Amino acid sequence: MANGLVIEGIEQGVTLAGGVSKFQYLTFTIITAGMLSGAFFLYSLPYFEKMPALECLYEGATYYVACNQTEACNTPGVQF
Repeated sequence: MANGLVIEGIEQGVTLAGGVSKFQYLTFTIITAGMLSGAFFLYSLPYFEKMPALECLYEGATYYVACNQTEACNTPGVQF
């Protein structure tokens, strides 16, 4: 370095910079929690973009067929 100070490890660098205090731990926790709460909302957005394709199993049938939301919700005896 310019003034002859050589830092041999991260621990020594943190100690020379003032160490780690309660305020730094609290700040780190608050900033991380803030970033995670935004990420939770942001990462779940693609799930709300498009409705999934529905397949209904009518009573007595052995296979699923494509149907719409009205049929799935309003027809008795339908599993989807």
